[in-house]
Amino acid sequence: MNPPVITRETSPVLGLDVSRLSFHMIRLAVCALVTLALAGCGVTRPVVTIGVVAPFEGRYRAVGYDVIYAVRLAVRERTAAGGINGYAVEVVSLDDGGDTAAAAEQARKLALDPAVVAVIGHWRDDTTLAGAPVYVGAGLPLVAPGVGAPGLSSYSPIAFRLYPTAAAIEEAARHVAASLGLERLAFVRSEADLVQVRGTSPEAVFIGLDPLPAAEAVTGLVRAGVRARWLGGATLADPQYFAIAGAAAEGSLVILGAPLPGDVAGADGFIARYRAIAGAEPGWRALLAYDATQLLFEAIAQAAAQGAPSRSGVAEALRRSQVQGLIGPISFDAQGNWRQARLVVYQVAGGRLRLAGTVGAISAPQ
Repeated sequence: MNPPVITRETSPVLGLDVSRLSFHMIRLAVCALVTLALAGCGVTRPVVTIGVVAPFEGRYRAVGYDVIYAVRLAVRERTAAGGINGYAVEVVSLDDGGDTAAAAEQARKLALDPAVVAVIGHWRDDTTLAGAPVYVGAGLPLVAPGVGAPGLSSYSPIAFRLYPTAAAIEEAARHVAASLGLERLAFVRSEADLVQVRGTSPEAVFIGLDPLPAAEAVTGLVRAGVRARWLGGATLADPQYFAIAGAAAEGSLVILGAPLPGDVAGADGFIARYRAIAGAEPGWRALLAYDATQLLFEAIAQAAAQGAPSRSGVAEALRRSQVQGLIGPISFDAQGNWRQARLVVYQVAGGRLRLAGTVGAISAPQ
């Protein structure tokens, strides 16, 4: 009998109204269900727990729901395969709402739970950096997909970045602009930069803001008479950017550290299985979430081979990791950065992303 998958983040799985229960009340209820399930099956397998923190409510809720179904899919598949070295897999998912204070609080909840051996989160630079000191203090390894913030490297050897750094993305923007013959490239990382750009005549502008201010920046620059090609990272792949910027967003070039699943050779099976449980198409973050979960499975298996999987054992295994994911090979350098991070370029066309190529070889029209 394969071990069960217990997911604590949503009420439909357990029949619990989690908004009315404390974290520890939910743990007691889940542990009771796990005990009953295992006893009923005549199975006495131990349980290993992975934490997932993402914005499930608020402005960025689409991010959370893109990633959680990928995590669930990975867990279901591993359960069907017999678990991890005799361990059942449990996932506890917490909502930080894209808010730094909430991110730190949710990190503390996971840090205090001795069953949690690793965390995937928080999917935004600011919330991930808010939670990172808590994880370091608890020795709880963090896999951070989709996060480019340079400050994350200071939390090595606990934090592992599954994404290119912000500096790598900006350097890629320079290469993309040069490949299109756009020599005057400006960077907008703050309101002060935006004011400065209005007084110049750039041929390309890299927008390094959140989706809403990015859309407002682009529309404002267009109204001010700036005629430039817009470049950016994940911000410009956000539907909020498309919706608010409208026609001004057309032609924007988006540099991502993971492709859309439909652009990955051999990902058809993943897409079909994801669609079956989510009722929606997976985004690029879903690929990262799926591979991050598989990465943790491998690290937990290595730790379990040395005894009961511990936080320190999982962290050590992550430092040695050599995993082939849908997004490519995964291993980390001494600073916890993804060695094989790759960059894919998309163009906004008709409010959607169209593959333009890779850095240095794009087919977007000038």
